[in-house]
Amino acid sequence: MSKDVIDLTCEQRYAATTTATNAVVSAGPGSGKTRVIAARVEHLVRERSVCPSRIACLVFTRSAAEEIRTRVAQAVGPEVASRVVIDTFHGLAARYVVPPGFRVATEAEEDAAVRSLLVGPTRRPSRERLRYRDIRRAIVAYEACLDPASAVVGHTVRRLQAASLVPMWALVPFALVGASLASGRHVLVDEAQDCTPNERLLATMLARGGALFAVLDDRQAIMGWRGAAPWEPDEGAERISLTRAFRFGPRVADCANVIASLFGGERVDGDVSIASVVEVETGGRIETSPGIQTAVLCRTHAQCAYVVEHMCDRPAVHVTRDPVGDPFSREADRFDGVWRDGAIVVSTVHAFKGREADHVICTLGPDTEVRPPPEELRVLYVAITRARYRLTFAELPEGIR
Repeated sequence: MSKDVIDLTCEQRYAATTTATNAVVSAGPGSGKTRVIAARVEHLVRERSVCPSRIACLVFTRSAAEEIRTRVAQAVGPEVASRVVIDTFHGLAARYVVPPGFRVATEAEEDAAVRSLLVGPTRRPSRERLRYRDIRRAIVAYEACLDPASAVVGHTVRRLQAASLVPMWALVPFALVGASLASGRHVLVDEAQDCTPNERLLATMLARGGALFAVLDDRQAIMGWRGAAPWEPDEGAERISLTRAFRFGPRVADCANVIASLFGGERVDGDVSIASVVEVETGGRIETSPGIQTAVLCRTHAQCAYVVEHMCDRPAVHVTRDPVGDPFSREADRFDGVWRDGAIVVSTVHAFKGREADHVICTLGPDTEVRPPPEELRVLYVAITRARYRLTFAELPEGIR
């Protein structure tokens, strides 16, 4: 038994060792869900003699996959860990549906194919003219649900396939309708509240005849814009809760709980051994400490650009996805590189989800006169709970909010 399993709390150990074939773990921010997932894999391999190749961990980011892969290797050894499938939903689907000689399109290539429908001989008459945002909405709907693809989605796919490319957003739908998925697996899903109906169906199909272990936090459900839907536990599923946060202290927890109370979210308990600080910056400039891992979190990319140019007291980088890079590159997540260079990370909350920093500067704040909708409150909740030791609220100018 590894040190990770020995050091688990009682509720973490119970979650990692449950014998239920369908379990839903409600895990608050910083409650050790990655440790639980790794310990669950170790338990399945060592205590229940499950073949490593029958275990699949599905996550949403490459950084999350790397973290779980590292922990699993420490627990069961690199050779055994290499046989466990630990991948993003898109990465797993790509194994089944990308033909030889093809590759997954970069963001720039995929966008070019979409825009090509708006110009040239295939452009529609003015009364039926397509708009870019309408195509994007059709793509989101197609990726999220098993509804029939619209004609415009089909046109985009064919244009990319003619160049030996497969769009990222078609991988999961393709896997569901055209791949021979290996079922009977023990499937562990991280951040299950962010799953679209198609992603849940993919996990369920892989787990058919095996077991499904979903870790989620409804308080952090902020991905509805991409078609994410609540993960409703199946009848008879075991429900397990991880209630204690180990990322931040009581002051950050108290701040998060105030926001959670506005949208009906459960409380989270901070770690009393962590001395956290919550403060408000009103001077229009952000004060930071060199050598401290710092992140400024905003609602939009335009706000990020303003912060970099006008508000930071030392070099800062607006971290976004590389539109021309390999979509499956492990270097695509640039946060760690920015911190290694001693700069401040500036990011949208959605892009930073799943990460944390010693010092988080939050440029979002609840309106004191009008209560924001639950979606906005959840975004603020996610931003607050990224902080380890220091949380600062900084106000943006009126025209930038």
